Amino acid sequence: MARVQCFAILTNDPRSVCWAGGLLDGKVTLEITAPLPVRGVRMTFLGEGRVEWTEGHAVNQTTGAMKQSQKIFKNLRTIHETETYSKTTTILYGADPESTYNYVLPAGNHTMPFELPVPSDLPSSFEGTHGYVRYWLECILDVVGHPEHTTKKAFTVISKYNLNTDPVASKEIKRRQEVNVCCGCGSPGFFDIRYYVSRRGYMPGEKMVIDIRVRNYTNNVLHLKLRFIMSTIYHAKSKSLKIDKRLHEGEKQIQSAGSLKWDPEIATPPLPPTGLGGSRVIDIRYWLEVELTSTAYFADSIHFADEIKIGTLPLTNISSALPITDQPYARAGRHLLPIGYPMPEIRGPATTPNGHIDAINWPPSDAESGAVATRFHAYNGHVQQRSTPSNSSIW
Repeated sequence: MARVQCFAILTNDPRSVCWAGGLLDGKVTLEITAPLPVRGVRMTFLGEGRVEWTEGHAVNQTTGAMKQSQKIFKNLRTIHETETYSKTTTILYGADPESTYNYVLPAGNHTMPFELPVPSDLPSSFEGTHGYVRYWLECILDVVGHPEHTTKKAFTVISKYNLNTDPVASKEIKRRQEVNVCCGCGSPGFFDIRYYVSRRGYMPGEKMVIDIRVRNYTNNVLHLKLRFIMSTIYHAKSKSLKIDKRLHEGEKQIQSAGSLKWDPEIATPPLPPTGLGGSRVIDIRYWLEVELTSTAYFADSIHFADEIKIGTLPLTNISSALPITDQPYARAGRHLLPIGYPMPEIRGPATTPNGHIDAINWPPSDAESGAVATRFHAYNGHVQQRSTPSNSSIW
């Protein structure tokens, strides 16, 4: 009997990674100790997406003499869906399985090269908690009078998501909101936030440079949170399941009569592209969330959620605080570029004379304009003095 080994060796990437729309080339090696009658040697290109999870409702049940309560699940059912992306077979040697003609492979080592086109509409490979998108090769040695001998080799597909074709990717995020704290809260005043990101589209390896400025004209403490979230949505015929994963989280406090100028940077880790390249059963979205809350009772909170686009082909005209080559995940992003594709041109952001990034240039807030005095405000017909944040020049 023969000993079969299947290798998917990529010309441009030995890690078994290929582009959708590219070529997957490699070789099949057979080691045969004696002449072997075969119908043929075939290579099958397989791609599949599958999701699966369990649903039911939880009830508390009391058991035993101690009347211990435990949670059990009833009416459990499994939700699942499968999607086939590719199932093509190429004959490397001999004939198709229905043929009655037999061939004899002589003893020794045999190498059979192959070159398989990768469809351009394939979604990216993905492994999640409740589903996956997988690709693999099956090398089938069809031996006369014996079961088929099959060897499998997995590989990774990266779909082409060109950020330049997404009209949202180059747009900035520019948010501003003010909250008035009423007398019922015990601390009249207001707090506000201004929040800026120069663009929404990024490659793995690039940094999101964020500009957040907060002022607290109240007697309460403010809590500021920044989150970068990956949302994975698994789809079946009649159900969907959403799983959120926090990729980054930061937190700050702003004391009473205080202010904050915060310029966090988030390094984009190696991530699958937004939308996963067209899978029907798995969708991926990314969100940048900013939340500002007050310890005052009944005070409104501020929450921003803006979608971030993760691509595999970079924006060609962008502004970034650091060149991609200087960033810690640069290698992760660079290897995703196709051969011969130029790196994006990097332009530095506008800076102030002291060298700091000056991304925000909004008009003054309602409390800063008009007839309202700098350190006094009218409330319920009374004029009250309020504290001024120690760094009111952050605007």
